[in-house]
This record gives sequence, C-alpha cells and structure tokens, in this order.
Amino acid sequence: MTRTLLFAALRQGVLDVTPPETQANPIGWIVAAAAAAAVFVLDLVTPLGTAIPMLYGVPLLITWFVPGLRSTFLMIGIAMALILGGTALSPGERTADVLVNRTMASVLLLVVGWLVINRKRVTEQRDADQAALRESEERFSKAFDEAAIGMALVAPNGRWLKVNHALCDLVGYAAEELEATTFQAITHPNDLESNLASYELMLAGKLRTYQLEKRYVHKQGHIVWVVVSVSLVRNSDGTPRNFITQIQDITERKVTEAALQEKEEKFRMLAEAMPHFVWQTDNQGEAEFEINDGTTIRD
Repeated sequence: MTRTLLFAALRQGVLDVTPPETQANPIGWIVAAAAAAAVFVLDLVTPLGTAIPMLYGVPLLITWFVPGLRSTFLMIGIAMALILGGTALSPGERTADVLVNRTMASVLLLVVGWLVINRKRVTEQRDADQAALRESEERFSKAFDEAAIGMALVAPNGRWLKVNHALCDLVGYAAEELEATTFQAITHPNDLESNLASYELMLAGKLRTYQLEKRYVHKQGHIVWVVVSVSLVRNSDGTPRNFITQIQDITERKVTEAALQEKEEKFRMLAEAMPHFVWQTDNQGEAEFEINDGTTIRD
C-alpha cells in the first residue's frame, strides 16, 4: 500500500507537475528536513518489517521546491544515512527479507532523487533559455527604439505592429496612432501601387528584400520623402510573420534636387531664348551643350 502511494506521488509530483517559475522558497529546506526527521522517528518506533523507508521519498520530492541541485543531492545522502540508522535502531529481527526490502527502498529513493534532479536541470535550463531570450528581446527593443532612423515592424496586411520614436517624429503621429492603422494610410497615393506590388512579391517568395523611394503624408499634411528598406521575417513553417522596415528621411535631398532641376530648366529656357550662339564646356574644354537658333545639341 505504501509503495503504491509513493509511486502515485512520483507520477503526480515529479513526472506530471509543471515546476514553479521560481524555486526560491527557503521554507522548503525546513519542510524537507522536518519531513525526513518525522519519517526517521516513525521508523524508530515501527517494526523493521514495515516499509517506512519508502516515505523518505516525500522529503526528496519536497526538495523540488528548494533552489539548486545541491538540496536534492544532500537529501538523498541524508535519506540513505537515516535508512541505515533506522535499520540499526528499529525494533525487530533483521532478517534477509528486511534487508532486501530496505535495499529496494534505497534503490527506489535513488530513482526518485534522479527524477527530481533531472527535472530540476530541465527547469534550470528552461529558465536560463528564457532569461537569455528576454535579454535578447530587451537588447533588440532598446536598439529598435533608439535607432537614429525610422524602424517599424509591419504585419503582412500592412498594419503597423511596432514603431520607434524616429518614425513617429518623421511622420508626426504618436506610436499609438500609427499602431492603430496601416502603412497604406499614410503612403502618398501615387506611390502606393508600386509599394504594394513589392510587398506582394515578397509575400509570394519572389523577392527577398527591396528598397524604394516613396512619400509619406505627414499628419500636418505636407510630404515627407523617405527611402524604405524592407525585409520579411517568416515563421518556422514558412508563413509570413512580419516585415522589418527601415525608413530614412531624404526630404532635404529631394528638395535640393528639385531646386537644382528648377534652376537648370530656367537656365535652359534663358539660353534657348537668346538670339546668339551659346555653348558650355567642361574643365577640359569639351562642349557639354551648344545652342544655336534655339537648337540644343548635347555631346
């Protein structure tokens, strides 16, 4: 009966129970030691033929709630010593059957101890992996949030999942506002078709990454020119998880380019309107263009 109960406790207490997230309860030491002492006292007042040593599995299981492997190793040693002490001090004749039963009890306790230690190791490794994952996520989140350029995680349907401060400053929206909508909502209508076409190619696996210049419409209504670099993260089964987007402001460059183009157009119009022969050379003296009677010739 006692052996059946102990194996049931093993199945419920060691094999099936999910370990607690934090094994840092110091009272576990006290409870385990008290349980071992109680079993030893019970063994001293009980005849040798009774399977009392099986109950040392209880303090072994209690060490599951004590941090570290040392507690279980120590309890195994204590249980073995108490079994020997109980064999020597308990009343009754020390027959061969008694010695066999106590030897079997010792072996069973070693098995229980090994199961507890093994599960503790698994738990410690799991906790270490989770801690490493949290640290990695924290580093990524910090680098993401503090990046000098805009960063965003975008769902396959275009919804903003996560945006950083630089992107919010760039388009004038708070993070909560962006994450409640999609990138399509702030993309200039004239750039949306080419943007979506690249997204579809990536989702279909025909394009790994892409980069393009596009325009966002700022919250206040003006245009913001950007270069977006996009890559796609997939799940282990190959399904799309999210896009990682880097967004760099090039508005100043675009304004400068537009101003330069406007100046060139004005100069060309003026040169073509002149009634004289006009030309321009490079620093080697080669003609870059010539204008004669309104006709432009480029080399």
